[in-house]
Amino acid sequence: MTRYGIENWGRFQRSGVKSEDIEAMKMETVENAFEDTKEDFAHLIEQISEGIKEGRWTTILGDDVSGRLPALVIGKIIARYNREHGMNPPKRIFFAGGSINYEDVPDEGLPTPEQSKQNIQEQQQKLATFIHEQSKSLGDRVLIVTEHVVGGRTVRRIGKTLYREGVNFDVASLWSTKQTYTLRTTLKHEDPDIFDQTQFFIGKENAGASDPFGSEVSNVLYNLGVPLNETTGIKKDGIEPIAKLNKEANRDLVKLARQKVSEMTDEIYLKNFNEK
Repeated sequence: MTRYGIENWGRFQRSGVKSEDIEAMKMETVENAFEDTKEDFAHLIEQISEGIKEGRWTTILGDDVSGRLPALVIGKIIARYNREHGMNPPKRIFFAGGSINYEDVPDEGLPTPEQSKQNIQEQQQKLATFIHEQSKSLGDRVLIVTEHVVGGRTVRRIGKTLYREGVNFDVASLWSTKQTYTLRTTLKHEDPDIFDQTQFFIGKENAGASDPFGSEVSNVLYNLGVPLNETTGIKKDGIEPIAKLNKEANRDLVKLARQKVSEMTDEIYLKNFNEK
């Protein structure tokens, strides 16, 4: 448990809140997160629906940890459509993108700016090696799925790596702090070769700095003594490009998150692809 979780867990215990009430609050938080983002998911799927029907993407590349939930929803929808229309389901892989996670490190153990730079370089190299090893099986075009594009750092890192391997890609994000046009223009201006053929799909434009699953949910869960990765069942160590199984995860929360993914997948799929 992170230092934030320990602090707030003690506060809840001292306040006399019953443990069963806290458990109920955890479950409600996860349910509300899915409910609050339902329209954003629906809008995102609506944008990529033509690409799904065309079989445009052969691989879904999800950004762990918080981006795993959007990637699961999108991946399941595309897989279902492909199966029902005689196409192979897309390959699904996940990478530990975004910033390095130091939540479990005491303040005195945090890296210096020089160490942080070196750690990021090492992480990027391992990510490049991972993509190189996967490149032969990624197919014609990859759909990078993330939770929230703020400055575009993660998208740029992954895009550069895929570009070096000759892999075409598009980007789908549940939220973005910028409008789609602005994001596309900025990235294409900074890296014209890399993003020249890339399409961008955003569920909610002009979103705030917080994330739908990363910040807003994690803040509440931290206050309840639970790290965000308890809802995904995985965690990243800030070193390896692949997130690892979180054996200490709250299985009830993981089960609920998977249930909500399935429910949202079914609802959005029937709305967009029910051709009967």
